[in-house]
Amino acid sequence: MRRIGNRQQVGLLVVGILAMAGSIAAQKDAEPQGRTIHPRGVAVNTTTHQFYVVDQERDRVLAIATDGKTSYIPVGRQPNAIAIDPSLNRIYVVNAGSGNVSVIDGSDNRVRSEERRVGKE
Repeated sequence: MRRIGNRQQVGLLVVGILAMAGSIAAQKDAEPQGRTIHPRGVAVNTTTHQFYVVDQERDRVLAIATDGKTSYIPVGRQPNAIAIDPSLNRIYVVNAGSGNVSVIDGSDNRVRSEERRVGKE
């Protein structure tokens, strides 16, 4: 029995996928789901190595630990950007819908202060 090399295996896989793609029909009445996340809505805390993502639909931030555990942190309306200060271990979340900033303590993922008005009064 002859052994097939990696390049031949990849080539066969691609040919197989292309052959299957011809028989798959696109859904014609598909509606877009959810929203795209702006790059400023995602950040990594280099102090705790947690990953933070805004959830505009539910007015919260998801904190994902290295072990995969996810925490949900309620913040102001329509959070859309995150900035992290690793020296203070603070996460700053800009809430576009409520016009304020939520400050999260990175050590326990709790909002420590909130609601400084953003923009002109």
